[in-house]
Formats: sequence, C-alpha cells, structure tokens
Amino acid sequence: MDDTNLPPSLAHRPVRSADLALASLVGREFVEALDAGLRRARAADRR
Repeated sequence: MDDTNLPPSLAHRPVRSADLALASLVGREFVEALDAGLRRARAADRR
C-alpha cells in the first residue's frame, strides 16, 4: 500500500498500516483535517 494520502505532518512519525488504511479509505483531506484537529486539541491541553 502506498503512503501518498498521508499528510506531511504525519511523515515525522513511524507510519502504521492503520494510518495507511485510514488515509486510503477516507482520503487525504479528511486525514489532514483530523490531524490538524488533534494538534489543536493537544495545544489547548498544554495551556
């Protein structure tokens, strides 16, 4: 399975097959939005 649907923000960590499966099923835009939301939530938790 290729990893072309993974956003660059996920490239820094080890890619799990679940990430690849999710990206291929729902599309790159959704995965990017999900990742951005998770980053915002983590940043809010740090405050």
